[in-house]
Amino acid sequence: IRDLIEVKAVKCLLNLSWWMLFYRLTTQQIHGLRQISYWLFGKIELTDTIIQSFRHRRRRYHGPADALGNLTLIEFSFADTFFTKYQTTQNPQYINWLVAVLYRPPLPLTPGPSSPDYNGDIREPFNKHTYIERAKAIRKLDAGTRYAILLQFWGARQELIRNHPNVFSSTKSKGRSFGWGGFIAELAGDKFGTANQTEQANIIQVLGWCEMRARKIKEQNQKNRKP
Repeated sequence: IRDLIEVKAVKCLLNLSWWMLFYRLTTQQIHGLRQISYWLFGKIELTDTIIQSFRHRRRRYHGPADALGNLTLIEFSFADTFFTKYQTTQNPQYINWLVAVLYRPPLPLTPGPSSPDYNGDIREPFNKHTYIERAKAIRKLDAGTRYAILLQFWGARQELIRNHPNVFSSTKSKGRSFGWGGFIAELAGDKFGTANQTEQANIIQVLGWCEMRARKIKEQNQKNRKP
């Protein structure tokens, strides 16, 4: 899989066509060029949203805040699912869906940062029933932008994992064993409200609460094991 990613990275970084890559370059040349992609496999620490927006087919699409700070739980669950599926299948369709989830048109007359009504997000709310159509509209977005957004999400996701190790390392949670849907159902209740209300909760707040709860449970279990 890494070999394929390296070749794709060379194609995108140098803006080469597949024909140019395989029919005009020798195997030795391709092998040498693959070295320019080695940085992709180091520790990814990018958390800022470098691509804040892009224009495609006369429409502008806006991305999330730095470190995914304004994502809802349901929005992150879809993005994370498509990210992990791309990692295992290398199917570029999952990148299209990932981009369509994170990047959305602005709402008309959305309050700006200077307005007291600004909520930190000018994008239209995430709708799990509409992202597929949006993905069709942006599927021909240049590959460099799509892969950059993938890496951008990767870095922010790694930061979330580092900041909430007990949440992401847990494999015994009943909810997590049923995927994000089970995780949301498990969280629904007094803390975040109904399942629909929990879906709209901020991902940073949700993970922070889960991390705090996981640490308390871990500490209590350690105390219980002491003689």
